[in-house]
Amino acid sequence: MSENYCVIMAGGVGSRFWPASTAENPKQFLDILGTGRTLLQQTFDRFKSIIKEENVLILTNKRYKELVQHQLPSISQEQIICEPARRNTAPCILYAAIKIWKINPDASFIVAPADHLITNIDEFNNAICLGLEVCKKDPNKSITLGIKPWHASTGFGYIKRGALSQEGVFYVEQFTEKPILSVAKEMLKSGDYYWNSGLFIWNAKRLLDLFKELQPEMYELFNKDLLVFNSPLEKETLKVLYPKCEDISVDYAILEQDQNVFVIPGDFGWSDLGSWSSLKDHVAVDEQDNTIIGSQQKLLQDSSNNIIVLPKEKKALIAGLSNYIVVDTHDSILICPIEHEQDIKSYLSRLNEQ
Repeated sequence: MSENYCVIMAGGVGSRFWPASTAENPKQFLDILGTGRTLLQQTFDRFKSIIKEENVLILTNKRYKELVQHQLPSISQEQIICEPARRNTAPCILYAAIKIWKINPDASFIVAPADHLITNIDEFNNAICLGLEVCKKDPNKSITLGIKPWHASTGFGYIKRGALSQEGVFYVEQFTEKPILSVAKEMLKSGDYYWNSGLFIWNAKRLLDLFKELQPEMYELFNKDLLVFNSPLEKETLKVLYPKCEDISVDYAILEQDQNVFVIPGDFGWSDLGSWSSLKDHVAVDEQDNTIIGSQQKLLQDSSNNIIVLPKEKKALIAGLSNYIVVDTHDSILICPIEHEQDIKSYLSRLNEQ
């Protein structure tokens, strides 16, 4: 019986990548970078090289089940875990932990977002394998992967490292929410902080114990129907209990209260691809610093520092435009100054209200 599992979280909407990412076809199901593989497929490919393919589980919303099946045709129905309602990351991770624990009470499992980019696969695998090894030796340790920051970002939470536990593993002294720029600069300067990657490793039984201690109401909702998990009764039972769960992230619910969390620093070409401008770090730019994806016949004249995403078959002539995001899909278009990119989500809400 294998001791290691992976849970890929693929239920988000990715509204900051509108109009390419929509509620019907979110970011994780798109080939954002033009590689020929969607972000979900790339994530699955990474993990099946270190985890048995049958132990890689996809955690998604019920509306995306067919998309998952289409993009990952080799996995079984049992490997797709569908949450019946959106309740943030704590309830869905508890749900997955119970299913894994019932299969193997000694299992450790990785939790990973489906829509992140990793460019140095060897370094990534080394960090993941180290985390699994730490969990196997001491199941009471919670592991997170921290990203060595290369600039003072205000878009990520930070992890402050404490004492060295073993080579490559540090005690977590503090989690910090997204800081203001002046604080982020001090964190970068200190060298003791890492970006929170959203990558975690737990022993399944240990995580259930943490939920029992730190989130007793949520734990009891699941525990009272423990027998139905991995049975034909599971789906109908979840429809009733899941909407009762608090809408809360696993960071708030568990990690920030857990006194036994350890961080493994990583430098493996990570990006959360959290915005259109993040593409500039991973896609080639032209001599005027324009990032262009899609269109096979285009001319940019007197235009610089733009992000242009167009259908492959669409001709494009863009003149006198600088510092803009232009994204054209078959039914929607976005034209927005890069400096207002963080407002796209709120703009979209207003558009949808019309």
